[in-house]
Amino acid sequence: MDGYCPVELTVNEKWVPGNPLYYAMYRGRIFRLSSEETLDLFHQEPARYAPIAGGDDIVMMVDRNKKVPGLRKYGGWFRDRVYLFSCPETFEIFSARAEYYSEIAEKYETALRTHFDKVQR
Repeated sequence: MDGYCPVELTVNEKWVPGNPLYYAMYRGRIFRLSSEETLDLFHQEPARYAPIAGGDDIVMMVDRNKKVPGLRKYGGWFRDRVYLFSCPETFEIFSARAEYYSEIAEKYETALRTHFDKVQR
């Protein structure tokens, strides 16, 4: 997310720079938060605030079976979730079939949560 706060983005739909004093690790990625309050919110529900698929391009995952990091400049919203894409082409592909890709992305997220819950027990 290029150092921007995922909580501010989700709650206020604004790209607010994160503060290096407030950060969290989630699924192997570091997220900067803008304040102690947003850090607390992120810790309570990281899956809600982190971009879907960990910020990877869901179109590349589904169509090409590749894990490619998405970029902030090709970000978008769908169903109150942030999606990041690696290029304008995959953003356009997603936009044309958002329901299809979002259903797969949600299943992917559910599988990850189930896996991580089992590992932590």
